[in-house]
Amino acid sequence: MKKEASLIRELKEKVALACRVLAASGICTGVTAAVGHASARIPGTNKIIIKGRGYPHDSLQYMRPQDQIVIDLDCHVVSAPKAIAPPGEIKLYTHIYKTRPDVGGIVHAHPRFATVMSVIDKPMTAVCHEGAYMASLGVPVYDDMNLISTDETGSGVAELLGDRAALLLKAHGAVTVGKSVEQATVNMIDLEEQAKMNLYCLAAGGPDFPRVPEREVREFIEFRREKLHRLPWLKKYGFTQLLEESSWTWKHYSHLVQSEGGSKAKKI
Repeated sequence: MKKEASLIRELKEKVALACRVLAASGICTGVTAAVGHASARIPGTNKIIIKGRGYPHDSLQYMRPQDQIVIDLDCHVVSAPKAIAPPGEIKLYTHIYKTRPDVGGIVHAHPRFATVMSVIDKPMTAVCHEGAYMASLGVPVYDDMNLISTDETGSGVAELLGDRAALLLKAHGAVTVGKSVEQATVNMIDLEEQAKMNLYCLAAGGPDFPRVPEREVREFIEFRREKLHRLPWLKKYGFTQLLEESSWTWKHYSHLVQSEGGSKAKKI
């Protein structure tokens, strides 16, 4: 019990930090400041930790560890701050966690460029490094702009996602998953960058702009994941394999929000 309690405290810190990273990255700002949730599976259980609804300030930039709720995959609240409810779209998370035991973190947000991509009927392709892996797997679009608030829509999203890392919700937003909440968060940031660059290519080159050959994309992904850390001049100085949850993107934004006095989360 003590071990699980310690793990829950650690994961609450990570989920709260992920929320603030999503705000610092620009994804959850302005009119989308309070929409979206970061979440993490509690390993070895059927429970998750997630940002809820009903805070004095629902904006992700204000989230603290003690603000997070614990809920099981049947949508029963295990623990939560007073008067804080589960997200309206909790079915989105529970169905993905149920069908993807490999997933340790899920993020949903309303990134602007990704949302535009969800309605223009143009497939996202790899046109830059960031998010290339997700684009190479295909980023399907769930064809309904309504909230994911039922078992039917939750299971539909999980089925369409399959074993991919990202999915778009038509005229709504995006969902990213990862083996950790850190990886799911970086995936959301990278997905938005890939969507932005796709739209730039469409604007500059038209619908038939020259695509990067699939072979080149595969070779890049393989090199970055399997060979980069083996380069002699990097290996000599202890450069380790680049894992998404410890990537430069996560390090940058987490350091940014933590160096600002723990972010604005302490000011609510």
